[in-house]
Amino acid sequence: MKRSSGLRKLVLDLTPLIDMITILMFGVMIHAVELSRVAEEGVKGELSDSKRSTDAALTRSEADRKVLAEVSERARYLAENKEILEKRIAEMHERIGKSAEQLRQLQTQINQERQAVASALAKLLEGLDGEKLKQLLGNQDVSRAASKKLLEALKDAENNPATAYKAIRRIEEMEKVFTFVDLHLDASDFLHLSINGQKLPGIAMRDVSPADVENKIRDTLQPGDFSQIVLFMFSNEGKARNYTVETVDRGIRDLRQHYELRFSPQGRQFRYAPVGIVEAAPVTLDKSKAP
Repeated sequence: MKRSSGLRKLVLDLTPLIDMITILMFGVMIHAVELSRVAEEGVKGELSDSKRSTDAALTRSEADRKVLAEVSERARYLAENKEILEKRIAEMHERIGKSAEQLRQLQTQINQERQAVASALAKLLEGLDGEKLKQLLGNQDVSRAASKKLLEALKDAENNPATAYKAIRRIEEMEKVFTFVDLHLDASDFLHLSINGQKLPGIAMRDVSPADVENKIRDTLQPGDFSQIVLFMFSNEGKARNYTVETVDRGIRDLRQHYELRFSPQGRQFRYAPVGIVEAAPVTLDKSKAP
């Protein structure tokens, strides 16, 4: 009876130890399973990477083969068509040479046209620098059409300068070269002013002296708006009083001289172009009609 009781006590004493051992064994087993899973995933990953690398290598290899095939085909084509290609290259060089020569001839022709226009303008507007005019025509990219039209208008400029002045003013591209100061005296002795078509306040000119005319116009104009060459263009209605026309004409000439002395050190030039009788309106408002 006592042995049975002692055995039971021993079993009860060992039970916690057995439980602990069981838990440890269970933990070891779980850890072993986890290690096995991680190892398996690692192997799978390596296999996947290896497969991708292999696929990429195969793809590159295939692409290289295609490139090599294309290069070989191109080399074969060039070898078979060498004479044809050489002929085409020679023809291309010949066309380029002809185009370059045509371009040189065209540039020479344009330069000659600009020189002719500049010379004609310099002759019409006495004292202007013809070379400077030529440079302005080129730098401002005045079209050949405008240059030819102007050259045609200047043919008879020596015999009829007023007509030439009107022609210059009606070619709109000339505003790239000149600052046009348009002055028009109407029958009521009122002077209309504009710069390159932009109207300025008019001035009453009844019973004035040339000095009055010069001062009144000078007070209205803004020299900062002037380009390198300024052209004063004076016109009048047929019914304008002769005395007032002569007085305004004298005042404008004096004003041009004043500006010439003041601004010539800056390279600016001022010229006077008496247009004569214009009945309806200033030249600037009627550019569409031929002279």
